[in-house]
Amino acid sequence: MRNNREPVELQLVDVLDRLDPGAAPARLRRRALEVPENVPAGGRFGLGLRQGIEAVLGVAAAVLLAVVGITVLNGLGISQKIAGPAPTPGASTVPIASANPFEQLTLVGPGMLAPASGEGPVIAVGTAIVVLVLLALTLQGRRRLVPAATAIALAVYAVVATQVPVSFHTYFSGPGLHIEQAASAPGSSETLYYETAPARSLFVIGTGWMADSPLPVRLEGIVDQQFTYSDAFLGMRWMAIWLDGAQESNIAGPNRPFTPMEMPAAGQGFWFVGQAGACALGPDFDPAHPDNVAVWSSPAMFDVVVSVLGWPRVMHVEPPFRMVEPDRSCP
Repeated sequence: MRNNREPVELQLVDVLDRLDPGAAPARLRRRALEVPENVPAGGRFGLGLRQGIEAVLGVAAAVLLAVVGITVLNGLGISQKIAGPAPTPGASTVPIASANPFEQLTLVGPGMLAPASGEGPVIAVGTAIVVLVLLALTLQGRRRLVPAATAIALAVYAVVATQVPVSFHTYFSGPGLHIEQAASAPGSSETLYYETAPARSLFVIGTGWMADSPLPVRLEGIVDQQFTYSDAFLGMRWMAIWLDGAQESNIAGPNRPFTPMEMPAAGQGFWFVGQAGACALGPDFDPAHPDNVAVWSSPAMFDVVVSVLGWPRVMHVEPPFRMVEPDRSCP
């Protein structure tokens, strides 16, 4: 009886060998390896819940990455280069021709930023990193490598953009409107300017800046510390920035209102428009007799907003001069 079964068994083995398709395709093997050995608690409901969480995290990560990308492109000025610079109402972009060009700098606002302008995309980037890490922990197999690598890339970008060294150097300063240079004391290297504009009138002073950094530096503007309560502020404050028309570290005079720009390697001249305080002496001040003035005030110096790789930061830039305003005693 046994001998009669052997031929049948041998024939069956031979048939099965011929029907064997060989090694499974790589995709099939990968999908088989991703099948969990144990069914999650809750059966199909638990498996569906996990897939739902993966889908929600994936959508959230995509949205956050889009937000980060748009923010970085705006910080790099890419969108502005594509759309072209927005026109400034009432401003001329041609060189100013006048016996006293500083008297035409009546436009205020260009280059002035709110105090929160230097915070950067920290919330969007931080949230995106957290969501990507959670997504990597939720996924299985090689699929988790994509969100994990993206989270690492975002973290590296944040560290480089915020920690790369940036410094500013000034190469000139000069009076514009209602600014007079004081006589230097013997042995003193300080440059002192008197601001002599009438109360609540505009004055202009110029300075040239050069940025030093291993990466391109984009200048966004300066912080107006009185942004939120400007109507009640009585002291001196900055009102606008104008670009100098010269190239290669030279000075030619104000040319056009400030727009965010990448700092040239050779530097750029700027003309800062300020407003005198409500108690300014103005033309009543005699620079030859400064001892007659008992009250002096100075404007806040420059808190500059720059961006590196699209990530803004605030830097305090000390000018190469000191400027004071003679005031009268007033409430």
